[in-house]
Amino acid sequence: MAPPFSKETHELLERAQRAIDESIRLREDSQRAIRQAESWQFELELRLSRERTAAI
Repeated sequence: MAPPFSKETHELLERAQRAIDESIRLREDSQRAIRQAESWQFELELRLSRERTAAI
């Protein structure tokens, strides 16, 4: 059986895991923001198209 990690190694591993978790959270937030922006863009283009059609 391998010996347990030293306190310093354990702390470094915890910091690394927190950084990974934060990176994953930020990526998910970014993906949600991109999807929302794409939805707004689609809605805007649809509305502009309808307004152009109505103006003719």
